[in-house]
Amino acid sequence: MSKQAEAVQEKEARITKADGEYQASKKFAEAAQLYKGSPEALRLRELQTYQEIGTEHNTLMMVIPASMANPDGSWVLPIVITS
Repeated sequence: MSKQAEAVQEKEARITKADGEYQASKKFAEAAQLYKGSPEALRLRELQTYQEIGTEHNTLMMVIPASMANPDGSWVLPIVITS
């Protein structure tokens, strides 16, 4: 009898998990459509994700724009010369 109850609980857990996955996939599809129309929003979400990863792993993450690096890997440092 206890094995039967355990099997029922496991079945319900799998159904609940599958339903959650289905709902999440629908939300991801909706978000993809929104981001498709707004590259700026996608970039902001990307930066937010970096922040969350850094916080979660107690790590400092620095995002360096591609415009600050040369193809050979050297840095481009803007120098302002005033007269």
